[in-house]
Amino acid sequence: MRLAIVGHADSRGKQTTNLGLSIARAEVVRSLLRKRGIEPYLLSVRGTGTLEPLKEGEAPDDLSLNRCVTVTVVNTSE
Repeated sequence: MRLAIVGHADSRGKQTTNLGLSIARAEVVRSLLRKRGIEPYLLSVRGTGTLEPLKEGEAPDDLSLNRCVTVTVVNTSE
């Protein structure tokens, strides 16, 4: 098993800035997991910027929801 850590960003601002923010969010989560003893080779990090929103829309709640990090368990035995 591995963990895929994906950072997201809302649609405000420039795409390049949002991509950097989304990667930075994911890196913070990776750092916290490493401090708790998770081996680095089990963690992959990816930033999506605004390309993969969790919720479409410009309402404050929609924008807030897209400023996040998702973690998915990936089964590598298949």
